[in-house]
Amino acid sequence: MATKIDADVREEDIDICHRLNKKMGKPRPIIIKFNNYDAKYELYSKRLRLRKIDFMDSLGTERVFVNENLTSRRSLLYSKVPKNLKDNDNWTTWTNEGKVFLKTSHTGRSLRIKTEEDLSKVKS
Repeated sequence: MATKIDADVREEDIDICHRLNKKMGKPRPIIIKFNNYDAKYELYSKRLRLRKIDFMDSLGTERVFVNENLTSRRSLLYSKVPKNLKDNDNWTTWTNEGKVFLKTSHTGRSLRIKTEEDLSKVKS
């Protein structure tokens, strides 16, 4: 996958890689622990290139997603952000280095979301 998106990640950059628990009807996610930050950043920064690649021949799936492994608190916070996106087509959200970010317009600044209160402030 890394070679298809032109990410300079080698086998020796990976400490451990395995599948997570089975989910009924869905492929099991894979979690990767990197030996160094540079390899992780390289793969994560080029992950948007995955949108243009069909992995059906090589992996047996059409799409592949790369997401961060967030803490349970941040994962819960991030899961609440998309509920606000339904009403706001211009909003985009993402995570980077375990932090949750939100942008409310194409030209606006990105806002770091630390708590649910931050979301309610943006909403109003």
